[in-house]
Amino acid sequence: LALCCVSCCQAFTSHSGPLVRRHRPLSVSVSFPEDGSSSTNINASENNNPSTLGSKKKMSRAAIWHQERRKAMIQKYPEILALEKKSSQHVGLPLLVLGNFTLFLCSIWAGSLSIPGVVLLSLFPGSILSLWQLQILHDAIHGTLLDPSLKKTLQSKVLFWGSLPCVFGYYLYLQYGHLTHHKNVGD
Repeated sequence: LALCCVSCCQAFTSHSGPLVRRHRPLSVSVSFPEDGSSSTNINASENNNPSTLGSKKKMSRAAIWHQERRKAMIQKYPEILALEKKSSQHVGLPLLVLGNFTLFLCSIWAGSLSIPGVVLLSLFPGSILSLWQLQILHDAIHGTLLDPSLKKTLQSKVLFWGSLPCVFGYYLYLQYGHLTHHKNVGD
């Protein structure tokens, strides 16, 4: 992941002007030598014809890069596809309930603490439990938390009720914003 982020940032900070308005075609190649390292070449050309890119002509540079990177990773590690289809509900749902119940109890306890006590309680265990909540709900929005037979009926309910008692707006972000992030990176 770190390599992906560093490569992506390097690739997209070296241009001039906003990415959205350039609409320059892009050629991407990702290679994985036997030593496990990766190299990515991203070359935008002013002379390329957008029609030659097929379905990619409306995608941003970041979307094209991420799409090609995903294809290369799946080609090298095909077991990734099997992991994407597995449900984590037997671990994720109990952790979500436990985390949310503990956050609820901590919020009640915080009412009797001094300001430094509230700060310490929010740092530990509050921040850890909040991160658990976000990551489990992230699995829910991507459809990997619940078994396929339960997705249609329970996914939105788990997302809404599982976001409580969080004050950070996880439900609003995940329900209405997060998947837009994936569309912007070609997923």
